[in-house]
Amino acid sequence: MNAWVLTPEQRQFIRDSVAQNGRTLIWNYGAGYSNGISNSQALTEQLTGISLQAVKMKQNPVWIMGLDTIENPEPLDPFLLVSDSGAESLALLQENAGVAIARKKLSQP
Repeated sequence: MNAWVLTPEQRQFIRDSVAQNGRTLIWNYGAGYSNGISNSQALTEQLTGISLQAVKMKQNPVWIMGLDTIENPEPLDPFLLVSDSGAESLALLQENAGVAIARKKLSQP
């Protein structure tokens, strides 16, 4: 599940071979945040097609999913919230009610 570091070749393979034919891709926090040389929110946004916003957390993140809460055992920095109006919210962040987990249907190339 850890796909924080993806090479340009891996990104191309995902675009050309994996993200095709109506497949569902599940990204776990900060997918593609690094290309092995640099780190950036933009790299994650380009890979997932979901707009994000980095926020500073005062405590370990707690997600609210329906009636359930899930607490992360350690802080995440940066913490990336979904800021994409085309994405459907699936879970909120307890600290500020920002969208922490979402899904988005992307058009096929």
